[in-house]
Amino acid sequence: MPSIAMGANAANRNLQYIGVSGDGDTLSIGLGQFCHAIRRNLNMLYIIENNGVYGLTKGQFSAPRTSEHGQEGRNQLPAADRSGAAGDDARGVVRGRSFSGDKQQLVPLIQAGLSHQGFALIDVLSPCVTFNDHEGSTKSYAYTREHYEPAVHADFVPLEREITAAYQEGETLPLVMHDGSRIVLRKLDGAYDPTNRTLAPRRSMSA
Repeated sequence: MPSIAMGANAANRNLQYIGVSGDGDTLSIGLGQFCHAIRRNLNMLYIIENNGVYGLTKGQFSAPRTSEHGQEGRNQLPAADRSGAAGDDARGVVRGRSFSGDKQQLVPLIQAGLSHQGFALIDVLSPCVTFNDHEGSTKSYAYTREHYEPAVHADFVPLEREITAAYQEGETLPLVMHDGSRIVLRKLDGAYDPTNRTLAPRRSMSA
């Protein structure tokens, strides 16, 4: 997938690219393409569907970078110690991880990745319901939900034009925000006494 995306990007750099690939095609057989996409800081959102197994070979453990130590396959011995992550030294690249069963977190991460100018990577834990959703798997729905600890509350605030205001002392200025809501600004005049406790609530109510 990355080589096709890079070719399309070379032909038209004005488009925004979204690529979806498995953990095997990303970090094993396709690792060379993946690393070059990061190195070139391709303007694309790269989503990894990380299920930890190869479906075409009936549940074989996938790339060493995506199978945790001790993970048990349906027809295999526990996985050996497989650590490391591709792209650790990449600069200007944004990365995130989420779970396919957590729409509330995943959707804002995808929105943020699409807004990034450059290479954005989201590793999505996506349990394989056929070969890797059994007891003993570290990529199953049950295991992921049991060990799920959200680090932050994910939200996405799109980049908008800066709203500025200029008005004189004592004047009132209504402003329409980006979401269509309306606020009213009132600037105090020089005669206002901040130490007058009676005047303060009156002024607030009049606003």
